[in-house]
Amino acid sequence: MKVRNNRGFTVVELMIVLALLSVVIAPAYMMLGLGNRVHSASVAEYELQSSARIAAARINRTARFASAVFTIPKSSFKEDNLTSGWSYVGVLDGAVVAYDYNSEDGVHQKTVLAPANENVTYEIVFHKVEEDHQEKIIGFSINGYFKDRPIKTDEHGQPIGHITVFSQAEALNSLQVIHKGTALDPAVAIAFREERRDKPEIETTLPVAQVAMVLDVSGSMLDKMDGSTTNREADRRITKLKNSANKLIDQFAASEYPVYVALVPFATSANNPKPFRDVRTQLAALKSDINGLRAEGGTNTGDGIRRAYHRLLEGRTNPAFVGKEICDYMIILVDGVTTFASVRSHSNRTWVVNNSDVNEGYLDRSPYNRTYGQIAGNGSDLDRSYGVPYVSHMGQIVKNDGKIKVYVIGFSADTGNRTDFSENLAKIAAETGALPTQSGDPYFLAGDEDELDLVFGEIQREIINNLWHIDGPKL
Repeated sequence: MKVRNNRGFTVVELMIVLALLSVVIAPAYMMLGLGNRVHSASVAEYELQSSARIAAARINRTARFASAVFTIPKSSFKEDNLTSGWSYVGVLDGAVVAYDYNSEDGVHQKTVLAPANENVTYEIVFHKVEEDHQEKIIGFSINGYFKDRPIKTDEHGQPIGHITVFSQAEALNSLQVIHKGTALDPAVAIAFREERRDKPEIETTLPVAQVAMVLDVSGSMLDKMDGSTTNREADRRITKLKNSANKLIDQFAASEYPVYVALVPFATSANNPKPFRDVRTQLAALKSDINGLRAEGGTNTGDGIRRAYHRLLEGRTNPAFVGKEICDYMIILVDGVTTFASVRSHSNRTWVVNNSDVNEGYLDRSPYNRTYGQIAGNGSDLDRSYGVPYVSHMGQIVKNDGKIKVYVIGFSADTGNRTDFSENLAKIAAETGALPTQSGDPYFLAGDEDELDLVFGEIQREIINNLWHIDGPKL
């Protein structure tokens, strides 16, 4: 008879088995948990990156097709500081949001493009693209952060996002992008408009620019840029000035803003100032004024400033400008030094300051001038007795007006042997309160037509930029 052994596992054996199972199961469980965490992190990063890319696509589309674009600094981008007529995209409280303006009810409709939560936050930094000299490209980066992860910094101490999306967009329909952010107050949003700017209801609200161009047409403008004489029309300074001035007018005409330009040519006097003309509706007449410039005589810079000042005063009373903000500009271009001034008479040698023509006869009679005139000065060199003081007097009137932005240009390559040339320019700039160049110089220098094109282009962009500031979102 067979005896069966029914003995079970002992406690020791069970403990050994359980120990062995724990050795196998624990790592497997840890690997499973790690896999879940890695998967969750991957999903979170994907969602973060996906939201950032959606926001980037919206910004690109907006910048590309908007009719006007501003970047808005962090201190100004607030829900209670939105401007009627303007829509926005940017970061607010860690989320990427859009505020689309509805013209029918005058309300901004809010849309969250990339939401922030207890674990996620976003930032956007808009910046200029250095190689973009026309300022039509907007560059930006969108950074996403997980609040439960440590944040690293770059070599400049700036935080590095856990995900970062870089992008650029060209403003195809906008004249330029206006950048308002600074290093201390970076731009975190853009404000934009999308309507056609040639609509009558929009046109009536735009600010107006009056640009008085005070242009030296003295005899030296018949010379080449280096000061040598020439009979070839294309080589003369006056011809190069005409070419550049015509290009400038075309640039103004391409703008969406109402710009009026008046030519004030000056030589021995400025007796023939032209009226203000709309660069879009009177373009042909304005170009006729430019192409009709003729060079002869001395250089009475103060007289050019005088007549331009009165042109601007008259323009402020234009009935067509009622209810609009008027912005006044004076561009003063000289190719040499001031040699003349305008005085009241031989017996009353105070300055002419009213808006009248002057008698181009000389102050003191000569064999060539049997009667007294109103022109004082030596007529050849920098005249410190009459010419310079007259510039100072008229310049102070312009500066004290407080509403005229002045630009001064020296147009000559013949500066090496003329130490008084820079002195003359500095005097004109200082007395009129001229705006400095982007490099901080008190006046511009152009030694040829190409350089004058660049100077005129910079001035034109500054003028349009200023009009956009007035018409743009309130900061």
